[in-house]
Amino acid sequence: MEKNSTLAKRAIYSCMIAVAGLAFLPGSAIPITAAQGTAIITIHYIYTGEIISTKHVLAAIPLFASQSIGSSAFLFVKSFLPPTGIVDVAAAGVAVSVTLAMLSTVNWMYENGYNFDNKQEVKEQYKKFYQLLKDIGLKGIFNTSNQEIKKLSWR
Repeated sequence: MEKNSTLAKRAIYSCMIAVAGLAFLPGSAIPITAAQGTAIITIHYIYTGEIISTKHVLAAIPLFASQSIGSSAFLFVKSFLPPTGIVDVAAAGVAVSVTLAMLSTVNWMYENGYNFDNKQEVKEQYKKFYQLLKDIGLKGIFNTSNQEIKKLSWR
């Protein structure tokens, strides 16, 4: 289980780096969603050894997006704007925090035996992680140990 958790965290961190870079590109909504979906597929494979269907993943992403409507709308609208610098940096921050909350939820689900069929539990856990990230702030994520995040996420 520890090996799976380590591999899943690597997939999460890789996706965070990818979406941060993708946020600077025009039309980034689709590539960001693709990166998030790929990470979900990867995490599922790490824990189950099976490949989850793309259809199943595409059905799960709106579940997360609906829990952070303002952030999702901002990223969608920003993806149609030309690169501007300041807005791109803000979009990268939003993309990273939404992605981290989403993938932390997915990782938590597999570590605790849940699946996407339990939509209420997925929503509740996503809200916890998303609020935690808002409370800590993006800079705080990198200054907070994994144990502290685990303790805070169970408030």
